[in-house]
Amino acid sequence: MGRAVSAAPVFREAALRQQALAPNATEGLVLVSTGARVATATALAVCLAGLLAAILISIPVTLDGRGIMLERSGVGAITADTAGRIVKLNITEGARVKAGEVVAEIAQDNLAEQTEDARAALAAAEQERTRSLETMARTRDALAAHDQIRRAAGERLIAIETDNLARLKKRYAANQKLAGEGFLSPSNLIDSEQEIIASRRRIDELRQPMENALVERRTREAEDSQRQLELDLRVADAQRRLLDMEGTLQRARQVTSPDSGIIAGLRVARGDVVGPETEIATVAAPDAADGPLLAYSFIPAEVGTQIRPGMTARVVPTTVKPEEYGYIIARVKEVSTLPVGAEEMMRLLRNRVLAESLAREGANVQATLELERAPTPSGYRWSSSQGPDMKFNHGTELNARVEVRHERLATIALPWLKHVLK
Repeated sequence: MGRAVSAAPVFREAALRQQALAPNATEGLVLVSTGARVATATALAVCLAGLLAAILISIPVTLDGRGIMLERSGVGAITADTAGRIVKLNITEGARVKAGEVVAEIAQDNLAEQTEDARAALAAAEQERTRSLETMARTRDALAAHDQIRRAAGERLIAIETDNLARLKKRYAANQKLAGEGFLSPSNLIDSEQEIIASRRRIDELRQPMENALVERRTREAEDSQRQLELDLRVADAQRRLLDMEGTLQRARQVTSPDSGIIAGLRVARGDVVGPETEIATVAAPDAADGPLLAYSFIPAEVGTQIRPGMTARVVPTTVKPEEYGYIIARVKEVSTLPVGAEEMMRLLRNRVLAESLAREGANVQATLELERAPTPSGYRWSSSQGPDMKFNHGTELNARVEVRHERLATIALPWLKHVLK
């Protein structure tokens, strides 16, 4: 017979009692606590607020450039025409000058030497003319004395022959009477005629040397006049060369102011060596010294075309700490339509170092900035203070930043949002 199977339960009785006694046995499973839900909600709110701020808040996009402050009118440069060393400086900053006034002198050793050579050449030409004229005068006097002696001797011989001719003519007349009366043969009358002809020929022969001497004297006088003219021309040419050299030396040595006004800045000192077109000083119109300055900034051409008149700009002179005083508020007044080259920048800036430095950086667009005026020590409006207790002079270098547009923070982080937020 088979063995009987008991009807005992599958789980033990102790396990069933434990399950029955377990708390919250009928409640659902809790995954997150209440504190965690609050933190999550706060984080989501912050993210949404940040996203909204990024969409609503915009920041300026700026272009940076370097430049200089200049008087707005009547500003010119006093430049050297030649190279040399400054031996005299007649001006100081703030001094008033007149147009054409000599403000400096530059040593010109080579030109000075050439001028002395020209002066020596003139002296030699004058001495040669004096010696030649004296020689010609002595020669002329000697020849005149000789001619006078020859002429006196000739005139005496002519006088004698003239008297002889007169006797021959009388005898011929007497012979004609005798021949007519038959007392003299015709051959004797012919001989008398031949004697008269011979006497006249001798008189002509005696006069010929005198006439030749007169021609020779006039020829010598013409030659002397030609020689004197050549000597005078040589002296005049030497005088002209000397005057030219003195004028060239004076122009090269003296530096003059092209305009009347006030010396805004000195660029050299006594003893400095300068070259052609080197700026000696800048001169401003008398009424421009206390007037407001304009800022000229040069921005790379590849981005500078975005600048338009009326845009806001921030100007920081290089002599000012921006972290302490902020920046001068300015507006774009004008923008060049084409990039400006080194020569154009040099004509405006009057600062070769800055112009060449900017030119090396590439093509630039010129922006003229109007500085906002305010009752501050500097006379201009500053972003965060009254600005420094100082005045800015013509030629002060600066850094400028022009605000070309504003962009939302979100589009900077996520550029594709630009199309969505348009």
